[in-house]
Amino acid sequence: MGILQVLLPNAALVAFYQIYRKQGNLQFKRVWHYLYFMAQVIFWPISFGTFALASYYSVGEIWKTHNRAIQLAHGLQFLYVTFIYQYSLVTLERVNPFRRTIVFSWILFNINNYTMIYHGYAYFDEVTLFYTYNVI
Repeated sequence: MGILQVLLPNAALVAFYQIYRKQGNLQFKRVWHYLYFMAQVIFWPISFGTFALASYYSVGEIWKTHNRAIQLAHGLQFLYVTFIYQYSLVTLERVNPFRRTIVFSWILFNINNYTMIYHGYAYFDEVTLFYTYNVI
């Protein structure tokens, strides 16, 4: 069994335990709401799935030629949302991870994914799409 197969479930259990343990905390009550928590739980699979499909069904084999563009796009999105979460703990704000720029990029990537999967061509130039997203 690999180390990630052991650590990831345990990390998830620890995270849920921390959430359960701090339910009575005033800061927890002010920041956390079940709808925002569900948004966070839904956000990550959609984010990963979008970029995984974009790299797997790439007609230009972007994972071979521009692998760092894919890593940077998904990594920057991860860092952006993570920093917003961390900042919300200081400002005591509730956070919805579905931001306009992220959802807009998912729409563009999924239009491209759809045409690559069902029609065999990329609607947008993949390299330009990734680099434009990385600049945004």
